Amino acid sequence: MASTERAPDAGAAAAGRDAPPAPPAAGGDSFARAAATAAANRLLLFAVHGRLYGCHIDAVREIVPFRPCTRLPSAPPYVCGLINLRGTIVTVLDLGVRLGGAAVNRAEGSIVLVENGPKVVGLGVDELRDVQPVTYEPVAPGAQSVPLPEAPGAAGAAGAAGAAGSEEPRADPGGLILGLGALGGEVVVVLDVRAIVKQALL
Repeated sequence: MASTERAPDAGAAAAGRDAPPAPPAAGGDSFARAAATAAANRLLLFAVHGRLYGCHIDAVREIVPFRPCTRLPSAPPYVCGLINLRGTIVTVLDLGVRLGGAAVNRAEGSIVLVENGPKVVGLGVDELRDVQPVTYEPVAPGAQSVPLPEAPGAAGAAGAAGAAGSEEPRADPGGLILGLGALGGEVVVVLDVRAIVKQALL
């Protein structure tokens, strides 16, 4: 089949050789920096109790549906237990409980498998959203408290939550937050999932 690609015009090519080099586009450096930042901040977005969270996609190994876990005696409340994933034993954490709230919906939720070196830990979440570049403001190193935005609908459910003895988390529980960003009108809480994994493996 004959190719439809057109050969470049010889006269135009010669003119291009004689022409001076084009000046760099204005703001090229800043555009490159912005593009690099966006690439570095590609986040996996997920929801826990209606609040939008994200983590750096390069820390994520894979995502699997929630499955029954073998409970560990004397484990902290946020440890769901162990699962066997193709011959690898993986500790699964309930991210809702780890962040100071109620347990995630295990019937409909997912497990995000996070890598930290050779170790893999699963994080249970309510709902997966998307992978998006998100710009966020980093949390100051060593900050002990990071006010979190109220989850959608939390204000209307405050009375019911109080009656059930469960409260929405209002601060960073244990230095697990990298920063706060925004996407489509929602606040994104960016988690340091590797820190969560390290704490779980202590």
